[in-house]
Amino acid sequence: MLVTVNGTQASGVFRGRGGALETMAAAGTGAPPGPLLSFHFGFARDGAPGAPIAFAAGTGLNRADGLFQTDGANVVELLPPGSVLPNSGGLPVNFLGEPFLAQGALAGIAAHAVAGGGADLFRGVYRIEARALRPVADTATALPDGFGVPGTFSSQVGFDGQTLAFSASRGPLGENQGMFVQPAPDQPVRLIMRDGASFPEGGTVARLISPPVVAGGEVYFFAYDAANQARLLRYASGALTTLVRDGDATAEGGPLQSLGQAGLAVDGGRVFFPA
Repeated sequence: MLVTVNGTQASGVFRGRGGALETMAAAGTGAPPGPLLSFHFGFARDGAPGAPIAFAAGTGLNRADGLFQTDGANVVELLPPGSVLPNSGGLPVNFLGEPFLAQGALAGIAAHAVAGGGADLFRGVYRIEARALRPVADTATALPDGFGVPGTFSSQVGFDGQTLAFSASRGPLGENQGMFVQPAPDQPVRLIMRDGASFPEGGTVARLISPPVVAGGEVYFFAYDAANQARLLRYASGALTTLVRDGDATAEGGPLQSLGQAGLAVDGGRVFFPA
């Protein structure tokens, strides 16, 4: 799946299968609140072949503030445009990060952003159920284990339909970072790792690389140490494991370099990453 751009405006969501692109939704596509005019630079789909996709879009120009699902023929509204952000004092959604659809469940980031850029007035991590935002974490609520109230969240989450993982930061420059997980709906959010903590094999975490990937209830993510060396970590059954790190030898005998630069996928228990 991909979103194309016409100038600075995302113009639609399309599916490619090695040949001509198939239009899933585009400017002017009919939807329950009216014709869609704006699309966020992101999309989400279930892992099953041919399954519907979910995407952020809106009926106003440069305002993708609702969530929708389509099979290429019919558009269903998952979250009405401009929905109120819980705990925000009544602020409406005017920004949606890339939604994540898995096993028929939906999660993502939503915010009320300042016009023209700058810091969000409010931002949160949500499960989307029954056409409404169900808060998991937000910038008005302290996160556990002494992390405090976050200043922001990354624009993507990791989600497998049940377990939801996300990164948060706080401080003037976002220098305090943490990776968190909610194992299932209604369960408490847990801190997995934060800056200043120790890696399983030793060394200190300097910063995290988002977004995480979640598969089978396990969380996978990259983190850097103070020497800018990256590690790929897995959180499973309450414990962290380092799977691979910069400098580890490959099967060909050379050292791995530049872990975490782009991309991470998990399929059938196998982990794929560029380096």
